[in-house]
Amino acid sequence: MMYLGFMSLQLRCAHTSYRLAWRTNTYFRCAPGWMDTNSNQNCVIPICNPPCQNGGTCVAPNKCRCPVGYDGPDTSCTTLRCSHLLPCYPGTCISPNSCHCDDGFTGSGQDACLTMTRNNGMPFVTLSRVTLANVRRTDNTTKFSYSMDGTSGYKDTVWSNQKDFNYLSFEFNSAYMSPQLPYRPNYINDARLGIVDGHITANITKIPRSGTNRDMAFQKQYKCPGIADTNPNNGMVDCILTDNQFSLIIEHGDWLNVVFIAKSGGFRNVVNFDHPNSIWNTQIYQGLTDQKEVEFKFDFDVPIHCSEPNIAITCRVNDVPLHIENELTKLPVNISWAGWKDDLSKMDRYHIEVFKLSPDPYGNLQEMTPLKPVHFDDINHTHDGIYQYAYTPSEEGMFSVLLQAVDKANNSKIARRFLLYVPSSNISLNTRYMWQTTKAGKTTEISVVWKNHFINKFISEGKLLNKVNAYPIQFQDIQREGILQTSKFVFPGLDDNEGQRTVDEKQNKNGIVRFEAVISLSDGTNEPQKGWFDINGLAENVKFNETLRDGITARVWVRAHDVLGNTISDNIEVHFDSSEPLVKNNSTVFTRNHPNGTYIFTSSLNNA
Repeated sequence: MMYLGFMSLQLRCAHTSYRLAWRTNTYFRCAPGWMDTNSNQNCVIPICNPPCQNGGTCVAPNKCRCPVGYDGPDTSCTTLRCSHLLPCYPGTCISPNSCHCDDGFTGSGQDACLTMTRNNGMPFVTLSRVTLANVRRTDNTTKFSYSMDGTSGYKDTVWSNQKDFNYLSFEFNSAYMSPQLPYRPNYINDARLGIVDGHITANITKIPRSGTNRDMAFQKQYKCPGIADTNPNNGMVDCILTDNQFSLIIEHGDWLNVVFIAKSGGFRNVVNFDHPNSIWNTQIYQGLTDQKEVEFKFDFDVPIHCSEPNIAITCRVNDVPLHIENELTKLPVNISWAGWKDDLSKMDRYHIEVFKLSPDPYGNLQEMTPLKPVHFDDINHTHDGIYQYAYTPSEEGMFSVLLQAVDKANNSKIARRFLLYVPSSNISLNTRYMWQTTKAGKTTEISVVWKNHFINKFISEGKLLNKVNAYPIQFQDIQREGILQTSKFVFPGLDDNEGQRTVDEKQNKNGIVRFEAVISLSDGTNEPQKGWFDINGLAENVKFNETLRDGITARVWVRAHDVLGNTISDNIEVHFDSSEPLVKNNSTVFTRNHPNGTYIFTSSLNNA
């Protein structure tokens, strides 16, 4: 735009012969807001005041055409608005430059809505399993394996007594369901959310040889393939990773720590709308993580009892590895124990097993089914005092009771005690038995024999007081394969060598463990209340030295006891008559040792 102007001037000068005349001049000027180009009277350049900022273009007087992303008062391009320079996604742009992020997202400026919150950004580790194994390389046979799931909380700890692992495997599942993303503005050409990272860290630490900090012996990270910030998985990630070269020697006191980590996230591709065919920037969503931790702690030492030799623990009163209060009984049984300790993993539980004993071909008692107890139970270790356990066998017989003291790493030590339970058995008399008596001399000595006259048939026929064999060792072959503490046996020094019933045979005669005798010279038939004495060595005979006279009756009493406290007594009368018989009738013939009699050594009287 231009303007033309005119001006005239006439001067009259006195005192001069000159005379000024009017002359007209023409000049050029652009209209306000415009500017000439190169003084060629072409006013096509607009003027913006203040000048356009941030790359804006002045397209008319005081009017800027701003680049994508800018705005401002008087269209000066000084204010950044929602765009590729100030993304607001997922969210709502409140004109011109305020961003309200959708629920579950936060952030400001160029990082607006890039941070995910717990409202919808939390992934979940749904499976975290560690498997330690020993796999034979020649044929890939698994000798043994041990698996642990981390599902009960942030961190799960398990104690183990296994070692010689050469194979480490992980199963890792994680899930994340992303929210439905809203319609994209023109400056976002792609956006995706999901799980962007799944990895496992494993390390082994050892008891320090010096100091207090544990020594790091192994550290490695295992990463799930196929997922990344720019390649999120919206749904479930299943990941199985193995390390078949794992060969670190596991020692007593080692810790294996495994952490499973899943992370959510994603990306948004931001484009400059002025150049929509090229990505201006790829921005990464900052998601959240979930993790589960599994820790293996290794303990190869068995529990100890304070009564064992070379143990630096002082036993208290009643600190016994295993005790049966009434081991020979007709009544319910009370079992007790105390004094068990474990230094590293600590005590975990006590496992009780009851086996019925039967005689082997040699007559010794034995657990014939050493893996099939007639009764078993577990009692958790809750204190260091005395544990009491009541038990009543379901049938009569001789039983072995095994107490397995177990620590948290499954190391164990077994003690054994015996129990005879016969609630209904009694002593009986051999009804076909004939008492035997002899008299030495004429008046002073009486000998009585009662061999096999008293018997407890149940105890005798079952050989329940015979020697008890050692508990047969179980799983010994498996332990030779390298699995620690697999074999099951009664620990030396903890077998039953105390009380009334031990591993040794209990001396008895037909189930009888004690005989008493007494002689009564009165005619009474009541059992005497005093005067009884024990028969040494379970002899089934007794001798009395008494002053006797013709016509007197001596009654010998014998009383038998079995191990259960049952008693029975029997007696025999002995009449003394040293006079010879007289035959007054001369027609009667007396015959000694009559040969045709029913009984030998008898006499007869017959008429002549």
